[in-house]
Amino acid sequence: MVKISVVIITFNEEENIARCIDSVRPIADEIVVIDSFSKDLTKKICLEKGVRFIEHPFEGHIQQKNFGLTQAQYDHVLSLDADEYLSPELTYSIFFAKKLWPAEAYEMNRLSSYGGRWMKLSAWYPDRKLRLWNRKLGTWGGDNPHDKVILTKKVNVMHLKGDLMHEAYDNASEFLVKVQGYSDIFAKEKRYVLHSSSFKIFYKTFYSFFFNFFVKLGLFGGYEGAMISMSNTNYTFYKYSKLYEANRQLKISLIILAKCKRDSLELVLLSIMRQSVLPDEVIITLARPSEETLQLIASFQSIFPVALHAKYTQTAEQPVAQAIEQAKNEYLIFVDGDVVLHKNFIKSHKCNAWKGRFLQGSSVHLYPRKTESLIKEKKTKVSFNDSGIGNRLRAIESNILSLLFSSYKKGFKKGRPLNLSCWKEDIDAVLVPGRDQVDIADLFVKLEALDIRRKNLIFSGIGYHLYHPEAGTQASDHITPAFVKPATSKMKVSGFTIIRNSVKYDYPIVEAITSILPLCDEVVVAVGDSVDNTMDLIRSINSPKIKIIETVWDETLRKGGRTFALETDKAFNAISPDSDWAFYIQADETVHEKYYPVIWAEMEKYKDSPEVDGLLFKYKHFYGSYDYVGESWRWYRREIRVVRNNKNIFSYRDAQGFRKKPNDKLMVKLIDAYIYHYGWVKDPRAMQNKQQDWNKFYHDDTWIEQHVAKAEEFDYSNIDSLELFKETHPSAMLDRIRRKNWKFDYDITKRKYSLKEKFKRAIYFFTGYRFGEYKNYKIIK
Repeated sequence: MVKISVVIITFNEEENIARCIDSVRPIADEIVVIDSFSKDLTKKICLEKGVRFIEHPFEGHIQQKNFGLTQAQYDHVLSLDADEYLSPELTYSIFFAKKLWPAEAYEMNRLSSYGGRWMKLSAWYPDRKLRLWNRKLGTWGGDNPHDKVILTKKVNVMHLKGDLMHEAYDNASEFLVKVQGYSDIFAKEKRYVLHSSSFKIFYKTFYSFFFNFFVKLGLFGGYEGAMISMSNTNYTFYKYSKLYEANRQLKISLIILAKCKRDSLELVLLSIMRQSVLPDEVIITLARPSEETLQLIASFQSIFPVALHAKYTQTAEQPVAQAIEQAKNEYLIFVDGDVVLHKNFIKSHKCNAWKGRFLQGSSVHLYPRKTESLIKEKKTKVSFNDSGIGNRLRAIESNILSLLFSSYKKGFKKGRPLNLSCWKEDIDAVLVPGRDQVDIADLFVKLEALDIRRKNLIFSGIGYHLYHPEAGTQASDHITPAFVKPATSKMKVSGFTIIRNSVKYDYPIVEAITSILPLCDEVVVAVGDSVDNTMDLIRSINSPKIKIIETVWDETLRKGGRTFALETDKAFNAISPDSDWAFYIQADETVHEKYYPVIWAEMEKYKDSPEVDGLLFKYKHFYGSYDYVGESWRWYRREIRVVRNNKNIFSYRDAQGFRKKPNDKLMVKLIDAYIYHYGWVKDPRAMQNKQQDWNKFYHDDTWIEQHVAKAEEFDYSNIDSLELFKETHPSAMLDRIRRKNWKFDYDITKRKYSLKEKFKRAIYFFTGYRFGEYKNYKIIK
């Protein structure tokens, strides 16, 4: 025979608790009362009855009952409210269930009374309740105050004969007080979790009326039946009406990370003042603000329609953590100080602010002339048809299109202009208290790790990102500290690359090798037979990690760049056999030092996972100069650059990627790190020499004669689409960037897409799928 703990929750139940306790004594091996600090005689009565009495603050019906489960001595639990008790027939049924225990859980009918009359002709009956079960198989859940037992797996549930008697209400006043109280709890629990509207209030109320009076026969239950049916209908009306009002009462703090020119911040503040729905406060964070910027903020504070605060430091970092901690409101929106807001920006974020998600709005990039025009005229309105707009489709604002195309996405990406919003309670959960500096993007990455979903707003939540040349590609004197391999790590990494005639063709081979040295225990460099001083250049790196092998290139293989793959295999086969990973870097590629921790962590993570053949990197392809990156889809966006030290792996085709014998694609993990490709950035004369000579490894003389222009310098103007690079270059490249001795300017407003690419981009915009993309790998999800 199993032993049963009876758990009862109470608050001011002196009229009911004795009857409840007495009814369960025949079947209870233990009676536990969880009380919310009653102010009447409840405690005295319970102690006189000899039950185990525990006082616990009330946090909700579900929370209180789950706490009671943890206090029970036995796993088999009967859970009751104080105004419930067992009928003799139900007591008899539970006794035999206890003796034989033929099922894992048991449900029973609950019979409620109104004004002393037991109501079977109403929506109150049979009102089946699961109240007896093994607590290992389920806990309390549902919605406060209408809790229910949620079983964790499918089990056998048996129905017990007899009724659970429920002394519900004595009169209409008591009933209506409960209706109002329960509807308040519903609105509070479901606020920004469940939608409500005028139409929903109407049809839910009408259905409740029909169900209670006609389906559940409340029409034939006399006065009491009519009272119950009408009160249930009123409850439905009030709970959805209160929810509708609660969902419209959202207080918002807008946090601006001001890091650009004074003129940009002025435009952003003007765009906030012109919002259709205003935030409740605005907090500006600044690092090393000029006196002119502080004066601008002071002038706005006197005319701003909501509270405007400024927090700043005299260091290079912004006081973001303090701004978050001191924000007064429950919902936070983050924008950069160079993002001008669409007039419905706040409204869009507010309408989509639901629990369990954070939002990423649409970012529209503005080109230099458009930016200058807006600042000069102090305009904040941007039209879809205006010139000087990048990613033009994102400038369309439409509620209907937003409803259709906004979607949940995984893998939050850093680097985009801030246009993010979330609940303050969520951001507080990942914010380290007392920390002076935080990175906003890192906080949102952590939110995703907590299963808070990211919703991408399409056609709404629009922010216009102003162009700022000073935020672009100027070489910085700041060098990120070198990556230090963890002392506890036993992982060994070898790098490998190939090079020939690097001086003649102006390859950044030294920069490429230097950029991976901190991650590698050795770097194998296969130096081909060169006509310049390439060998001396490699030796000048002067690192004990460098391992040079000399090779001779086969120039007779004039098809598909096969020579490059053969040379790469030579370098790969020369790495130490005890290395875990091999990091391949081409002579015109580098790695930014900011990705070192990510790359190292991913190699450590999958070192002992043999199903992972390699790591897949993202790419930035520079063109013409260090200020522009390729924007069209002619550029490959991903490639394998770290492979397992497995000699079944070989270089594929022209050494762009890898495969595994006999000819299988590698199983790889996509990581959040970029390779910076500079193959199309060099002195135009060196580029022309490369085009003329290196095509010999792909084509015969006839093809070269027909397709490679004869000129002294390469013509960089023949390109379909570029965009400005607005980040920093790897520190290994900074000296080379300073020494740049040619000029290349490009009008980034030009887009020479083919019809085929336009079609592919349209598919990608609406589906997120990149149609026709070449993938020499299989990504492990």
